[in-house]
Amino acid sequence: MVDSTENTKTLFSSPYLVDYYDLLHPISDSDDATFYWRVYQELRSPLVSAPRDPFIIMDLGTGNGRVIRAIASYATLTGDDMYNCRILGVDNAPHMLERARQNDNPFFKEHVFWYLGSALNLEKVMSQSGFGKVDLLIFSLGSIGYLTQEGQLRMFLRQLSRVLRPNTGRAFVSIYDCFALQKMEAALLQPEDVTKTKSTAFANIVYRGSNLRSEVTDKVREAKFDLQVLEVTEKGEKLLETNKVSMKLRQWDKDELVCMATGTGVRFVESFTGKQETICVFQTEA
Repeated sequence: MVDSTENTKTLFSSPYLVDYYDLLHPISDSDDATFYWRVYQELRSPLVSAPRDPFIIMDLGTGNGRVIRAIASYATLTGDDMYNCRILGVDNAPHMLERARQNDNPFFKEHVFWYLGSALNLEKVMSQSGFGKVDLLIFSLGSIGYLTQEGQLRMFLRQLSRVLRPNTGRAFVSIYDCFALQKMEAALLQPEDVTKTKSTAFANIVYRGSNLRSEVTDKVREAKFDLQVLEVTEKGEKLLETNKVSMKLRQWDKDELVCMATGTGVRFVESFTGKQETICVFQTEA
C-alpha cells in the first residue's frame, strides 16, 4: 500500500521541499558573500573603539543560513572575533529556518540568533530579540521578489525605517535581474516531461517533478509543478509525498524601489551591480 499525502504548497512548506529548493536554487553563481563581509567591515570600523549597543546584523530571508555561514567563515579566516556583534537570522518559513539552525559551528552559538518572522513585521522580530536597532540589514539574492502583493513593498520599506539605526544603519536590498529569474525558472521547468533529482540531505530520497508550467502576470512570474517525494531502496519505491507546488516571484527594478521609498521614512543612498543582481542601499531619512 502506498503511503502518501497531497497538498498545495510553496517550496518552503516541508523539509523535503526545502531540500529540493536548495538543490535547484542557483546560488553558486553569486558573489555577494564577499561583498557583504566588506560592507560589515566598513560599517563597523568607525564604531569599534566607541562603547555602544551591540552591532546588529539582520539577515532577512536567511533561508538555509548561507550568508551567515559565509560571514562566520570570513570571521574565522581573518581572525575577526566580531566582538559585541550579534547576527539575527530571520525567515518566515519554519522548515527553512530549522535547516539554517543545523550548524554546530561555535561561532553560531555565540553570535547568531534565529527568528521566525516576516519582512512585513520587522518591529516584532526586534521586540522578540531584545536588541535595539539594526546596523546592517541584508535582504539577499532577490528575496524581495517574494513580496508580490500590492502594498507589500511599501510596508517593508516602512518597517525598515522603524528598525534601522538612525543615520548610520544601512539596508542592502537585492533585486534579481531578468536573466537570474529566468535561470531559476529554467531550473524548475526542465524540458523533460518528468525530472528526477536525488537528495543530498536525505538518504534514499529522490524527487520526481512533472506537469511543469509557467506564466507571467503583471511582472509576477509563477512556476507550477507537481513534485513527488520517493524513498528508493532495494525493495523498490515508496511514495512519501505528492505536492502541487506554486512559486511566485515579482520582477522589481531599481526605479520602482526608489520611487516607492518616498514617504516611508527611508531614502535610497546608492546601488551596486553584481553578477545577477542590483543591490539597492537604504538608510533612514534625516
